[in-house]
Amino acid sequence: MTDITLQAKVLWDNLDKLPFSDRSFAESLFAQLHNPRGRGLSDKQWAWVDRLAKRATGQDQPQRQTTAIGSVAGLLALFNTAKANGLKNPAIVARSPIGPIRLSVAGERARQPGTINVAEKGKFGEATWYGRIKLDGTFEAARDGAPAELVAYLAEFAARPAETAAAHGHTTGNCCFCDRPLTDARSTAVGYGPVCAKKWSLPWGEAPVQQAA
Repeated sequence: MTDITLQAKVLWDNLDKLPFSDRSFAESLFAQLHNPRGRGLSDKQWAWVDRLAKRATGQDQPQRQTTAIGSVAGLLALFNTAKANGLKNPAIVARSPIGPIRLSVAGERARQPGTINVAEKGKFGEATWYGRIKLDGTFEAARDGAPAELVAYLAEFAARPAETAAAHGHTTGNCCFCDRPLTDARSTAVGYGPVCAKKWSLPWGEAPVQQAA
């Protein structure tokens, strides 16, 4: 066997170790490779076979910047509460020192399910992904790293999740959960509206969340 054929076998034997999107792509490559009426794979596609094989066996994992930011129990509790109250894909928008960011929990098909993705606020596929907050309380930055001021902010977020998130509403006038404009003085005071307060099981109106320092 040639080296690339060996890599194809390695990929086939380790398909289940790839995240869903990569696995679907790999399966499409094999379908094309074994199509008797097809032309086989192009050089670029064979390069992907090699890349996916290394990805499946952990050979392409770069050393990423990691920083301990403290317990994320409170942050995870917020997301778990929102899910229990019917939100399918809960997210928090916050005004960080580098601009608005969006926090969301990685799904079951993600590379690291259950971790908290930290990305620039924006459309999926266009917004910058800064890294993930892992369940052990460490922030793992993207390949290109993450600004130090963002990492420091995430440590504050982990320590005071509801208060830090609410600061987005105080300063922007938009809800920190649904990012819609706040039209009520009480909503602006706490940083989110009554509907989101109910879904996230947070106080509203008479008992505002203390604004983050």
